[in-house]
Amino acid sequence: MPLFTDEDYIRYREIFKAERLPLAFVDLDKFDANVDYVASTQRQTGKTIRVGTKSVRCVELTKRIFDRGGPAFKGFLASPWKKPPTSSNRASTTSSSPIPVSSAPISSCSSI
Repeated sequence: MPLFTDEDYIRYREIFKAERLPLAFVDLDKFDANVDYVASTQRQTGKTIRVGTKSVRCVELTKRIFDRGGPAFKGFLASPWKKPPTSSNRASTTSSSPIPVSSAPISSCSSI
């Protein structure tokens, strides 16, 4: 099954035709299917996944990942830097341990 079909495009175009552009949105059915898929692949290995705070910047979506994915998701993959990395220090400053859920810096999001 394709991840994004012509039918999806038509449906989204119709939903957002009256909205001011540009905008960002999340198809929660596809989001949930992705969380389910990733969680199922990790259950077989016994490993856990840290959610990238740079990729998911919405508290509600982050909570949804942990609620839906269960024990397959644990903690956050986040940068320990106080300032953005440079090309010279990028490889040596990656966080190697999960950051507790309560301490991750994430902004809020809203829905239409």
